[in-house]
Amino acid sequence: MYYLQQQMEYNGKTIKFSKRFLDDYVFYNRIAPYFKFSGKPMRHTLISSKHGMSAQEAFYVMETFGDNAPCREIKRLRTVLKAKAGINFQIKEWAVGRADGTLPKCEFSGNGGGLKWKLVRGKYIAIGGTQEVT
Repeated sequence: MYYLQQQMEYNGKTIKFSKRFLDDYVFYNRIAPYFKFSGKPMRHTLISSKHGMSAQEAFYVMETFGDNAPCREIKRLRTVLKAKAGINFQIKEWAVGRADGTLPKCEFSGNGGGLKWKLVRGKYIAIGGTQEVT
């Protein structure tokens, strides 16, 4: 587990982390084991320093100001960045699949659980129960 900070000092100012940022940071840490692939190499050059910021602070600086700050928890920061890139890649793939018709609407409606699929004339048809869902 990790300690979740509520505020930080940056450029001589005290910055309080928003609830949304804290929720996002916890989310990326939680999903990190499942979302490691983003389809492209990591674009960030991370700076390791034993006197640098925590991973949470460095992530905040990157997300908010676009700056690359020295970090003392470089492994955790890399993990969070990979998780964020992985989830963004997955969302993009879902959107592309939905747009080109390869991902059926019922996958998003909550009706897709346990259904079997077959390809009919270039469209996937869900077969389950007594009716077909397109």
